[in-house]
Amino acid sequence: MRRHIPDVDTQLQRLSKKLKLTDEQKPQVKAVLEDQRDQLQKMMQGPSGARGEKRQKMREIHENAASKIRALLTEEQKGKYDKLEAQRQERMQKHAGKRGGAPDQKDQQPR
Repeated sequence: MRRHIPDVDTQLQRLSKKLKLTDEQKPQVKAVLEDQRDQLQKMMQGPSGARGEKRQKMREIHENAASKIRALLTEEQKGKYDKLEAQRQERMQKHAGKRGGAPDQKDQQPR
């Protein structure tokens, strides 16, 4: 099953609305999202590897992008962003449970 990589503009629009990004923050966040997308696409197009290895690499790419985005935010925005990330993790864990995969211990730790 091929995974869908979310559209950068859709992600930016969602984050802009939820976090009330400023006009200055929007292009900076978009650049981070584009870099994340490019890294994920490159990884997906690369040679097939063990599922766990790809999952770990995807997690690293996302965590790197999340820390870059977080660095661009105000304290108030960081709090909202952390809640969005916690909700994303929860959805991912539920999805992993539905397909029979057990989430890694790292996935179960709160951020």
